[in-house]
Amino acid sequence: MHRLRSAQAILALAGKYSDARLEAACRKASTAGDPSYRTIRNILAAGLEDIDADRPTGDAGAPAFLHGPAGLFADVIPFPTAAAAATTADTTSATASDRRHHAGDDERDAAS
Repeated sequence: MHRLRSAQAILALAGKYSDARLEAACRKASTAGDPSYRTIRNILAAGLEDIDADRPTGDAGAPAFLHGPAGLFADVIPFPTAAAAATTADTTSATASDRRHHAGDDERDAAS
């Protein structure tokens, strides 16, 4: 009995509109979350019961990326791992010590 008057008013709309239109308007109002008499009456009056609303997809209209993760990250420089960092550190220290040895050679050559 909570919404008896509203239900009776909606059923009375069947005298003015076809059953198919009334059903479609009720379905649309229910989907929208407001199945009140006023909403259903306004949907029928505006003739919007057959028009489906475009639901947002959440992608803001961006095209789909269909190439998979390998194609997505193909141009990314790989992050160095601990083993690669250790190898790089060994190479750097060897290069620095090579420079010290070569610098000593230049001083000896200049003294000669």
